[in-house]
Order: sequence, then structure tokens, then C-alpha cells
Amino acid sequence: MYKQTDWSAPIRVFPTEKSSAHTTALSIIDSSVSNYTICGALWLFPPPPPPGSSSTNPYTHSSLVSSLSTVLSAYPQWCGHLHIPTYDAQLARTDHTRRFGRVWISWGNPSDPGVEVTFSQRQEHITQVLPAKVPGSQSLYDANVLDMGLFVDSSHLVNLRSPITGAAPSPCMLVKITTFSDGGIGIAVGLHHTLSDAQCLSGFMNDWSVVHRTLHQGKPVILPHRPFTPLDLDKHAAGNIDAPYEDDEIRDKALVELPQIRLDFWASEDGKPTMITSPTRPSEEIVSLDIDAASKRGRAIPWSTWEWSKPVKDYFIDFTRSQIQSIWNRVSEEGNIPKISRLDALLAHLWRLSIRARQIPDRDICSLDISVGLRPRLGLSSTFIGSPLNNFSATLPADQIASSSSTTALSIRHVVSSVNDKTVPALLHHHAYALDPIREWNAFMGGRHMMVTSWLGIGAYQVDFGAGTPTQVVSRMWAIDGLVVIMDVPTTEFDQQKDAAGRWYDHGVRVRMFCQEQVMDRLVSDPDLYGQ
Repeated sequence: MYKQTDWSAPIRVFPTEKSSAHTTALSIIDSSVSNYTICGALWLFPPPPPPGSSSTNPYTHSSLVSSLSTVLSAYPQWCGHLHIPTYDAQLARTDHTRRFGRVWISWGNPSDPGVEVTFSQRQEHITQVLPAKVPGSQSLYDANVLDMGLFVDSSHLVNLRSPITGAAPSPCMLVKITTFSDGGIGIAVGLHHTLSDAQCLSGFMNDWSVVHRTLHQGKPVILPHRPFTPLDLDKHAAGNIDAPYEDDEIRDKALVELPQIRLDFWASEDGKPTMITSPTRPSEEIVSLDIDAASKRGRAIPWSTWEWSKPVKDYFIDFTRSQIQSIWNRVSEEGNIPKISRLDALLAHLWRLSIRARQIPDRDICSLDISVGLRPRLGLSSTFIGSPLNNFSATLPADQIASSSSTTALSIRHVVSSVNDKTVPALLHHHAYALDPIREWNAFMGGRHMMVTSWLGIGAYQVDFGAGTPTQVVSRMWAIDGLVVIMDVPTTEFDQQKDAAGRWYDHGVRVRMFCQEQVMDRLVSDPDLYGQ
């Protein structure tokens, strides 16, 4: 049991099993997401059985911290020091991991920052902090009521582009444990996005909860095997990525065959909102390389289409299985296109609703920017640790999106199908030669874009620390106009059924949408919202 008497101040937690010193570069893709917002979520668990029952409270601070320390022995790198090495032009010519802005991590050292864990007490019952059902609605929930104080404080996370100002590096993983007056508990976790995507985060939470239950039951722990080999992804890149120059033929394959919007941050100073921190010009170390390249990495970012200062509503919209089936039937029958998936149809439906609610002029070009996981495309394990994802876009005129779900669904299917084991290696090659890995944006927000990420089927609702699975799992998202998160509905039945039948929609699906207030009001008032 973790020895601690004062839980009022943050603590740093380290693996139970000591690790030898290690240093490795992260993958090509990990470095490209190094300026993303934190990868995090909040798990809200019901109260444990009442006092006097045969079981003891599994939610004590000491037991949770002890199990965290134990499971970190399988994830020791997350206790380490995330950093960008000093740029060396000579090394960069023959080693892609030493090019400008590439991220490395070191762990197993006395100076490791560890995982920061904080604790809080709340006077409410846990049910009082859940998203509230919108009065008179069928299945709408207002997530604006969520208290962001339940999530980790991302300002404590390491900032790779800022100098170290303290005596030690900042952590790359944060945990916050909140106890409610009825005995329920909230566990929030956040990781630097270079180290984890949603799938990886959910996998960790399941591992932690299994270790916690095992310790709570007094049984011996068998740690999960979670090898950390980020450069295994880079092995799938086409060509020789350590050569001094990019292969033009491979680059052209990536640019032509993969549907992406490409926005160049170095061409986008005018109109940039103050809270956006990505650099809008090359660092001094690589100015000469940028001049030599004599080419942009895309078009200027259309800041004027994102009214970022306007209030945004955050809603959960729950769709039933029959509604998903109805949406798919209508899209399939409309264009006689049986090969589209239910998810294609749902995304087309949501995009159509969004365009109508935004009242976009007919011929304006709009994009659906889809975050696509690369693990299955590269033959990587589902437990591969890191953030192997990239954004790809369907692009159509507004009137086509608003009038024809079948055309939109076919466009989405084309995008997803194009991301495969033949095209992704070319994309990795292209990314390996970016002068700065965070220079190019492949997604945007605001009136002409809808950004979609999926948390479906990653086991978020299977996490159980000994008193039941979560009442709610809430992704930690910045309230950005145009952001959409596709998630499982809050039920353990969903995960059990999916394991048996493989159908993600059997128990419905939860869609989390962020839209400007007036846009959201029009969207949820649309009689076609549920496709029936």
C-alpha cells in the first residue's frame, strides 16, 4: 500500500519496479502531433457498496496510488522526460529522428518527473455533475454543465516548445482523483498527445483497473506486456527516410493518392487567434533549409472562416440502433450503394445536418476532416503505444452535402478506403522530411469544416476499479466549433455485445458535437435529426 497521510497536495508517482535508463526517439507521426491538445478523459464511477457489506471500499487514495505505481511498471516511459534534442544539422542529414522538432523521451533516470497525481473532494453526489438532459428532448444532453475542474490541469503538462524553467522537467502524464460525497469517484487522466491517443489511453485505464482489482482482492499481480517501440512505426515508411533528400516519386504518391487538406502554418500569420501557439515562421536553425526548399507546405489557414470568439454549445446526441439502421437504409437506397458502412452513413448524416444548420452558401467548399487510426493500416498491434493517427478529408460543395447523403457517404468511404498499407508508407516518408513536424495542419475548425474523431470500441466503458463500470466517460476536448466525437453509449452491454457480434451500433452510439450556439439550436431542432 502506498504510504501517504496528506493527500491535499499533488504527489509524483513512479513505477514500483525500477527501470534501467533508456532514451528513444518517438515515431514520425508522434512528432507531428506534438502541438496537439492533451489526450485525456474523465471516468465517473458510481459509489461502492454501502458500509457493512462484505466488500471494502476499493476507492481509497492509497490503494489507487499503489495500483497506479504498480501498473506504471508496464508503462515506465510515461514517468520520463519528454524533450526535443538540440538541433544538429549534420546529424539531421542522415538520421530522420534528429531533424528539427523531433520528439524524444528518456526514462529510468533519477531526474524523471514521474506522474503527477492530484486529489480533490466534492460536496455533490456524482449524479449532480453528469451532463444534464435537455428538457423536452428525446436524447440530448447538455455537456456545457461539466465542471472542467474535474479534469486534469493541462498547464502542468510538459511544453516541448518552452525552455525548462524549474529544477526538473515537467511531467508528461497527469492524474486527478475526485471523491464525491456519496462515495462515487472521478478519475481523470491526461497524457501528452505524442505518447498516447484515445485507444492507447483507454487500454491503459483497463490495465490499471485490472491491476487495481487484483491488488484489492489480495491476489498476485501479473503485469500486462506493453512494449514501447515507437520506431516500429517508422519501419513502415517507404524509401530511405534517413537519406538527405526526400524521394519525389514517393512524395507525389502521398500528395496525389491521399485526400488531405494541407494548411501551411508558416503562411498563416495574418488573422491567427492569440491562443494558437504553433509557430508561424521557421526557427532560425532551419531558415536556410526553408529558403532552399522554395515551396509551401500547403495553402494559408483560412482563419476568417472560424469565428472563434463566439460561444459554443457542447451537446451529447444519443442515437439508437434502429435510428442508425434507418439512416443507413435511407443513404443506401438513395444512391443504391450497398458498400458504405453504418459509420459512413452516420457521418454523412451529421455533416448534412451541420451544413444545413450553418446555412452555408450552396457553392462554398466544405470539408469533413476525419481522424483515422493507422495501427490496422500498418499491421501494428491494437496495444501499440503512441499516437499513430492522421487526418484525411472529404471535400464537397455545400449544396451537394445538404441535398445528397449518398454522395456524401460515398466521398467519406473513398477517403477511408484510400488510407491503406500502400499509401500510408508514402505519407510517412513525406512526413519524415517536414522541416518542422508541426508546420502542416490537415484539419481545421469553424464554419466550413467538421472535424471528426472516433472513440468507438476502445473499451472505455469496460474500465472497472472494483465497484462497477463507469456511469460516464467524457473525453477531454477543447470547445471548438465544428468538433465531433463519436463514442460508445454509457452501457456495459455495448462492449459485451460488440465482443460477441462486432457491431458497434447494437446498443446505439453517442455523438458529441460542438457548434456555435445558434447553429446548435438549429441543428437539434431539425426534424431530420434522428433520421426517422
